[in-house]
Amino acid sequence: MTEQPYDEHYECELQDSTEEWVAGGSANDLESVRKEGVRYLLTYSEDGPHKLFIRHHATTTLVEMTHPSRDSGYDA
Repeated sequence: MTEQPYDEHYECELQDSTEEWVAGGSANDLESVRKEGVRYLLTYSEDGPHKLFIRHHATTTLVEMTHPSRDSGYDA
């Protein structure tokens, strides 16, 4: 079995006290996204309480399909 494409990244999301999205971002490493999230938290703290969420996303492509072009000679 061939190795499948794998993607891993981190996401930060800042929400206000009404749970509305305020700011967010993503990075390939935890430390970078943590710094970005804390910067958002400090920036918006003057507006009242906020929640910072940091999420880890990891995906593996199980099946990759490409629709053949009409000119490829492939008959479905």
